[in-house]
Amino acid sequence: RCEGAAAAAGEEAPAFDLEKPYYDESTYAGRVKNVLDKIDTRLLLVSDDELARSQKLLQDFKHGSFGEDVSDATLWRARRVVNGIIHPVTGEKMFILGRMSAFVLVNMPVAAGMLIHGPT
Repeated sequence: RCEGAAAAAGEEAPAFDLEKPYYDESTYAGRVKNVLDKIDTRLLLVSDDELARSQKLLQDFKHGSFGEDVSDATLWRARRVVNGIIHPVTGEKMFILGRMSAFVLVNMPVAAGMLIHGPT
C-alpha cells in the first residue's frame, strides 16, 4: 500500500489535519505535489473495502474514537482515498472515469486524436 509520495521518499508524514493539505501550499513545489497527489492513477485501484475502511477511520478521527496505534501516514492515506473517490458536494462515490485520478488516462486518447488528426 502506498502512503503518499512523502512516505515513498522515506519522509515522515506531517501531523494529520482534516482541514490542511498534506504539502505546504505557500510554495510552488507544495502546490504541485498536492495536484500530483490528486491525479495519482493508483487511486483508481482502491477497492470498495479500502474506501469503507478509510471513511470509517476518518469518521472515528472526527469523533476522537480512533486507536492510538493509527499513524499520521495512515490517516493521510485514508483522507487521500476518500477525497479522491467521494464527491465533495454530494458525498457519493464518483464514476471512475470522472475522478481526477483518471484525468490523465481519459484525456490521453483525446489529445492524441487531436494531434494525429491534423488540420481540417
